[in-house]
Amino acid sequence: MTARKYQLPRPQYVYDGPQFVAVIEHKADGWHVIIRNHKIGVCADRVAALRLINIHATEGRSDD
Repeated sequence: MTARKYQLPRPQYVYDGPQFVAVIEHKADGWHVIIRNHKIGVCADRVAALRLINIHATEGRSDD
């Protein structure tokens, strides 16, 4: 069996259809949420990070 090289975690990009919304990055202290070049916060897990993006990305938006 061969040893696998350690790979750095890649940022994950979040889209709303064709529109780019945010980036989440997994680091030692949790999932970092970045929306429009503004660091929003750090979440314990990926699902919580996606929820945070959903809350911030839909603020002030009306879907009539």
